[in-house]
Amino acid sequence: MSQDGYWQPVVRCKTPDCVDGNPIYLPHPDLPETTEPQPNWPAENWHPLVVCKYCGRGYHYYAKDVEWISTHYYTGLPDNDLMLLAELRCAQPDCEHLVKVYLGSDVRKKIREINGKLKTGIDDATCDAGHAPAYPLDVLQINSVDELE
Repeated sequence: MSQDGYWQPVVRCKTPDCVDGNPIYLPHPDLPETTEPQPNWPAENWHPLVVCKYCGRGYHYYAKDVEWISTHYYTGLPDNDLMLLAELRCAQPDCEHLVKVYLGSDVRKKIREINGKLKTGIDDATCDAGHAPAYPLDVLQINSVDELE
């Protein structure tokens, strides 16, 4: 591991009184050392919905929201942290797009806690066609990811 550290992408939780969600670590494969240039990431059209693991509120983030900080987490996230991708069924019966929501979590969270954050943090979630998720929530899958699309 480098003594200098690694470039780590983060965003800041947009809930005004969420102190713990500053920063929200974003997974990114192959973090460069801080002696190297910062990656040119994310793309300008990047806009995932990310739910803060602390306050449970979700917001869309854009390329301009991403900061690069120096960290010693060479794996991309702090120890025990996870970034989960939940894929939800769209409310429109004929729509083939999934509603994708990223959730900050950690290895100690129970599935009911994750489901609770899904319920409270997805007010602005839509599929690529602009439709809301189906209610009651129909979670097709939840997986840990090492990069946000």
